[in-house]
Formats: sequence, C-alpha cells, structure tokens
Amino acid sequence: MQQNAVDKIDKFFSKFPQVSFTKGKTIIHPDGQIQNVFLLKRGKVRMYAISPDGQEVTLHIFRPGSFFPIMILLSKVYGKYYFEALENVETVKAPVEKVMEFVESDNEVLLDLATRFSDAISGLSLRIESLVFEDAYNRIAGLLLYFCDKFGEKKDKKVLITIPLQHDDIASWLGLRRETVSRQFEKMHKEKIVESNKKQLLVDTDKLKEKVKHYS
Repeated sequence: MQQNAVDKIDKFFSKFPQVSFTKGKTIIHPDGQIQNVFLLKRGKVRMYAISPDGQEVTLHIFRPGSFFPIMILLSKVYGKYYFEALENVETVKAPVEKVMEFVESDNEVLLDLATRFSDAISGLSLRIESLVFEDAYNRIAGLLLYFCDKFGEKKDKKVLITIPLQHDDIASWLGLRRETVSRQFEKMHKEKIVESNKKQLLVDTDKLKEKVKHYS
C-alpha cells in the first residue's frame, strides 16, 4: 500500500464516528442493507459465508487498515456474506455514499484499493490451488505459512500467530473435516513445527517450509 493513499484514507475516515464491536459480534449481516463502510483500526474481522448444508466457510480476514465491505459495494454482489469480529475490534463508520464519492474521486486511492484486492485474490488463489492439488497436511501447512506472512509476529526463529485459529476455523478455510485437521496438527506437534494453545500458534516456519511441497 502507498503511504500517501493510506494517509488520505485515514484523513477521510477521521471525520466520522468510531464504533467498537466485541469478539464474536456480527458487524454486517447478509440480510441487512449495507449503509456504512468500516475502517478497521484495531483487531481483526472475518468475512465468511454459509454453505447450503450449513457449514461456515471463511473467505477472508481483515487486518487493521482495511476498510470493508467495499468489495461488495463495487461488485454489487449482495446478500451472501457475514462480517464478524474475531476479537474485540475498533472501527470508524462512514456512510456508503460518502465513501464511494471519495474512492471514485481519487486515482491514488483507487490504485491502493486495487492493490488490496490483488493481494486478497492472490491468497484466495493459493487456497484454491491447495484444495485442488495438495493433501491435507500440505493444505494446512500452506495456510499456516500464509497466516504467518500476513498476521505473524517474529519471535526468535519462530513466528507467532495471535488470531484465534481453532481446528474448526482451519477446517472451514480448507474444506476439511475437523478430525482431519486435528490429526495433522498432532503430527506437526510431534515434529516440533507447531506449538499451540487456545489463543495463539507458534510456528517454526523454516521447518514447515521444508515440509510443504513446491513451496517457494
């Protein structure tokens, strides 16, 4: 992201009220009318859909600095997606009309938005490739490396992932059964690649990269 565009976005949203959401709160519901766009200041937000058989499918996780659901407004694909606070979050809320006027009037901001979309599509493409070509272990390993890159914090020779990432969540991302995810994590624990508790994961990325097929 270009710093000048980021500064413009922060300046624009500074004119509007701050809104907080507690962990687990649904910020945007697919049945509701989208009236506002949110700039995420603190915490992380999950975008997900529900399959016909009732399974939650995580599509994206937004980090601070993101504003959502701008992609839905631009694509005009409504009525499908939930946005949920993964942890306690702080946002700034601006009316849709004002945000669209701002975005459409500034080419630098539009380019920044296109860059964000490109990054999200790249991550989605990696997930699709993993689903098609890789076994369960490599799917999970690839996802962990993606999270380490996007959300990780370096701790000595390992990377700490602090987003809530339970086995159910990983199964949702990768289209696997929870039991399969648990078995693969047990294997990673024995290989001393992953240390985990309910709130965070500590990943030895060097060891994990050695295990992932075709990783570059």
